[in-house]
Order: sequence, then structure tokens, then C-alpha cells
Amino acid sequence: RRSCNGDIMIILYCQRNGRCFRRCAKVSLGGTTFLIDPMLAEKGAFSGFPESMNMSQRNPMVELPFPVEEVLKCDAIILTHTHVDHWDDEARRVVPKDHLIFVNNEEERCQVEADGFTNVRVMRDGEVFKGVTLFRANGNHGSEEILNSAMGDFLGHPMGVIFEREGCKTVYVVGDTVWIPEVSERIKKFKPGVIVLNTGNAMMAEWSSSIIMGGPDFIRAYREAPDAAIVAVHMDGFNHCVLHRPELRLLTQRLGMDPRRALIPADGEILVF
Repeated sequence: RRSCNGDIMIILYCQRNGRCFRRCAKVSLGGTTFLIDPMLAEKGAFSGFPESMNMSQRNPMVELPFPVEEVLKCDAIILTHTHVDHWDDEARRVVPKDHLIFVNNEEERCQVEADGFTNVRVMRDGEVFKGVTLFRANGNHGSEEILNSAMGDFLGHPMGVIFEREGCKTVYVVGDTVWIPEVSERIKKFKPGVIVLNTGNAMMAEWSSSIIMGGPDFIRAYREAPDAAIVAVHMDGFNHCVLHRPELRLLTQRLGMDPRRALIPADGEILVF
């Protein structure tokens, strides 16, 4: 899916079976490329997440469709957080130890460095890297009720990232969060041309609310950012994601949403804006 008014490329590393999407993507602005949350394990490499929906299913649910060597070609890696569906043992094994990795906080910097990585930096708000300005956009990995429970310390506050480069549309990668007021505030402040939402509606078995966004959040972003393309990612690849792409696509069609803005990418699709 392409448009001709910019030089932003979003490369979505999806699975090949026509229905699943795993959270591994590249964002390239003006030739500077960021690999976000490399999760590189083979299909079925580890068990379903404890105390989550469909936990009998093994993760990841399908294979990565591109060679790992191709996935790893980037200028910098960004870890929004270090949960296994964003930074797994295989990534720890194959990512070069001297590759630049931006992380969310000091705790995660120490964690990544403990695995032998030597070029790890906590992302500063307003950090400039090779012509791209990076703004932090931390979120809530679940409702206040969930974050105040015993799960709260584990789920925590993953990092989203806003990418700005002169001459390019602004990209807002929202990350693993539910909708919080700060999301609306960032949309209003930064006026992103592209918003990437984790919309798999991931569910833990004990709770009735999701720990990330889902269909209603996709619709809300579409309405709050009428000039932006909204891209749905992080769906179907893991046992706890209960919103599937066909369901979200049907919802957007029923609501008459513009398919040029409401984007639910095909596997391996490259979006250019």
C-alpha cells in the first residue's frame, strides 16, 4: 500500500499464513531505520503466557517469513519493553552485542547489558539520532485495577515512541498500552501522520479488561486523528491476543471507515507514506 507524498517506510514483519501478525516492525524515515521489538523465535518455541487467555497454545503461533539477517538490518534497535513477545531469547542470541539498543529505563538497560550487550542507552525525550528526533510516549500496560494488582510490577509502563524528521510525516508508535488521556494529548500535540497501534486486545484470564488496545481504540484513533493513517499491529501472533484481523477489518467496513486510512496490513506488507 503506497502513497507518493513522503519518504516514511514501515516494514511489518508478519507471519506468512495469511492471518497472523507478530510484534516486530521497522520504521524508516529518510533512510534512518529503526527495528522495534525484535522477537525472532521459531514457531512454538515456548509455552503460552501463564494466567492468560488460550494459554494452552504455544508461542509464537507462526513462523517469521523473512530471514533473520534481513530483519536485523537497521541503524538502531528500540525496545519498548523487555517482555518475551517483544525481546526474546533468540533475539538476545543473534543480535550483535555491539548494536545500538535504545531501552525504556535504567532497570531494562541493566537487564540488557547483563546479557552481554555493550551499546545500550535509555532513550531520552527529544533524543536526536541520525536526523530523527525521538520522543518518549510511555503507556499503561493495563487498567489501573490491573496495574495496582500483583501483576502490576510485571506489566508496568512500556515505552511508545514518536518519530519526527523534517520533510516526513510524524510517526507515533503507541506500544503496549491501553488508551489513556496521554494518548489523546500526544495526538493533539504532535499531529502524527501515521499512528501504529497494538490492537490485539490481549487478555489475562483473571481480568475482564485488556492489557493493550483493541477495536474500540482503533476506531477512537481514527476519529481523533482525522488526517492520520491508523495501522493495526500486534494481532494473532500470541495466545493471549483475542482480536483477529478479519474481525477488525469487518468492523471498519461496517462503520464505513476509509480503507486508505484504516490500515490492517497483510503479512509482510510494506507501507510507504
